[in-house]
Amino acid sequence: MRLVRENRFQLTVALGALLLIVGAVVAMRAPRSMTFGWFEYAPAAAVALSPDGSPGFQMVSTSLLVGLAVAAAGLLLLVATLAYGAGLRRGRGTRSGEPTQD
Repeated sequence: MRLVRENRFQLTVALGALLLIVGAVVAMRAPRSMTFGWFEYAPAAAVALSPDGSPGFQMVSTSLLVGLAVAAAGLLLLVATLAYGAGLRRGRGTRSGEPTQD
């Protein structure tokens, strides 16, 4: 438990990076095209109607959504931790109410 308390910043950065990498791998390995088993007769027109070719219509797999959500959570955790750490380093050595010197 002492190790976690002393290295909380490094562990949080590592966890954020791990979540980002795992989410990216899951999203990359997710199937891109999906079939849903329902087809309609296309009208006699020059336009081909297909789920993956129609503009504005995209079927997204659950594994792709999960991968993107995990990657976003990892990125958010990583950025928040790094910003917090940068704020701690910048604020060291100053008293409350005194301006910092750049």
